[in-house]
Amino acid sequence: MEIAENTIITLNYVVLNEKQIIIDNTYANSPLKFIYGKGRLPPGLEIRLKGLRPGDKKKIIIPADQGYGRRNKDLIIKVHKSELPEEKYQIGSKFRRINVNLKGDLFIVKGYIGDWICLDKNHPLAGIDLTYNVIIIAVDLVKLPNRKTVKEQPCLKII
Repeated sequence: MEIAENTIITLNYVVLNEKQIIIDNTYANSPLKFIYGKGRLPPGLEIRLKGLRPGDKKKIIIPADQGYGRRNKDLIIKVHKSELPEEKYQIGSKFRRINVNLKGDLFIVKGYIGDWICLDKNHPLAGIDLTYNVIIIAVDLVKLPNRKTVKEQPCLKII
């Protein structure tokens, strides 16, 4: 069976950045399992998996704009340290800042300028062309639940 809509994919991969440094590796934990076409992977990667079968190996190069996007300078902000919880933030520290919708925005500390901290809201892999070396382990159909027809029950009659 080949990868297509409504299939469950199990695969292993190694991801390399532009300097050929490993930045992610499913072999370290367990294979990735996901439903194809649901947007769980970068769009450029998902498209290039279509049609592969179990046992297939493929080197896939994903340009930044088809992966995690280009870096957006508008997502880099400067915040006075008094606006943040009292902690020691180091360059590279990650934290969530809860917004008015109670959703957390992930920020990475990029540097300091006096009492100001530079925070980056870009995805950590934004702006980086990525190379995925993938091995397809399994491709299975999504099993949809059996939908039994429910007979309508008569409503109570008011007498």
